[in-house]
Amino acid sequence: SEIDPADVYSEGYKPKATDVMLDWNYSHFATVRVQYTRDESMEDLEDDIFSIQFVGTLGAHGAHLY
Repeated sequence: SEIDPADVYSEGYKPKATDVMLDWNYSHFATVRVQYTRDESMEDLEDDIFSIQFVGTLGAHGAHLY
């Protein structure tokens, strides 16, 4: 069965989500990422989401022998 959008949202409501993301590579071994999301996909419910992510690499590789 299919969901009819008219049964889910009020007339004229347009669900949306907006994202902003910033990456900072302070070396070729590590990255910090910050993200903000504003989710307005549910009527009468707004969700603000803040995320912080760290990506790091450890160990020997071709450029450095540890």
